[in-house]
Amino acid sequence: MREYRVLFDLLVSALAKTIEKAMSAEQDALNNIAEINRGITELVAEVNKNRDRIAGLEDTRDASEMQWEETAGKHGDLIKKIHEEWDKEGKKARDKEYLKTLLKATDNVCLELPTLRVFMDSYESIAMEWLERIKRPSEKDIADLKDIYIQAANVVGATCSISGSARFREKHSNFDVVIVDEISKATLPELVLPCLAGEKIILIGDDKQLPPMIGPETITELANRLGTPAEKLRHLEQSFFARLWKAAPERQKSMLNIQYRMHPDIMEAINQFYGDALECGIPEPDEALKHGCGGELVTEDHHLLWISTPKGGKFGEMKESKTFYNEGELEITERVLERLHEAWAKNSDGRIKKVGVITFYSAQAKKLKKMLSDQATNYPLFDFRIGTVDRFQGMEREIVLVSMVRNNDVRNIGFAKEPERINVAFSRAKELLVIIGCASLFCWEARDCAAKSIYRKVAETVRRKGRFIKDVSKLLNN
Repeated sequence: MREYRVLFDLLVSALAKTIEKAMSAEQDALNNIAEINRGITELVAEVNKNRDRIAGLEDTRDASEMQWEETAGKHGDLIKKIHEEWDKEGKKARDKEYLKTLLKATDNVCLELPTLRVFMDSYESIAMEWLERIKRPSEKDIADLKDIYIQAANVVGATCSISGSARFREKHSNFDVVIVDEISKATLPELVLPCLAGEKIILIGDDKQLPPMIGPETITELANRLGTPAEKLRHLEQSFFARLWKAAPERQKSMLNIQYRMHPDIMEAINQFYGDALECGIPEPDEALKHGCGGELVTEDHHLLWISTPKGGKFGEMKESKTFYNEGELEITERVLERLHEAWAKNSDGRIKKVGVITFYSAQAKKLKKMLSDQATNYPLFDFRIGTVDRFQGMEREIVLVSMVRNNDVRNIGFAKEPERINVAFSRAKELLVIIGCASLFCWEARDCAAKSIYRKVAETVRRKGRFIKDVSKLLNN
């Protein structure tokens, strides 16, 4: 009787091992196959060794219940269930004919084992070939895998231009929903391409930020070609999304007014662009958005700093071709970065701080890049990104310095008068915003009344929430 139970033990053990190996995601496929094959070989050998002994069993019951309990404990509930069935069929179990029937069933299992072995061998061959192709894929293999992956995906990302390409359209039928993000930068032709592919269209953007980059030179050239006044084409400078937003019924639009980027003090400086509707969704922002640069220049509680430069002199603007730069503001930027880096080095644990340096003019951006490139070793803990306001749209940095550049007696603030550009410039910072520029020009003397009002509100927020520096001599002399 013991041999009978051992045989069942072996059969169930082999089955349990097979399932366990097949379901394991941590075992190598080929090892699984080899292990199962070894188990089959051992099972066949054990069955052949014991079948004659089983055939000659007397109708006696094994008294070694202790050994059976060990076996049941080893293989779990399935073995225990066989044991329960054994007890339930107690009378049949003492019938020799019943044992012979079980033996025949066991023989049938053994007859099926060679078929299983053939299957496993063929699977091993397929798996080895598959693994080899993964190790050394051809271009076709890579393309096929990519197609399989994309076909199985229910979310596909693409640029507007790619979504209209013939290859993309061949691979993808229409989508249930098309979501277009950063749409304020998209032109009408760019927007049409993805919209043609969707049953429902969701447009996400900010009509208070910069439209597509169509400069005044482009407008003038187009007006000359069409023989029309340039003023009639100024609508092309406006974001198409802004026009859509204005024209759409209220039931079709919704404002996302909870922001998760910046400290509430920085948010307050730009909230005027959104009718003061923005709210901060960051839990405990004072702790989460510590800038870590608290020191002589700015305290840890300050997230806004305006360093107001004097009118004219070394701080006056300089023209280069059609753009402008400001040497005085370059020097101020250098001094500010030195102070901030010194404080960060003392307060941090060596973590790299992401810093953005933004300006309204390309000439100033080039000079900033050269200056910080030459002095790169002075700021080992700062990771810089430098560029114009237009290039920074959609980006964010932990600390942002904005060089305003314009400083003149003719009250002209140039590109810096456009609300969308001001909004982008002052909304890139997460932890600390530093404005470097002539506050008297931007807040009080500028010819553009709308822009002047915007800057005045920003300055008032800085005075209430941060630090406003009017005398730069101490900063330059230290």
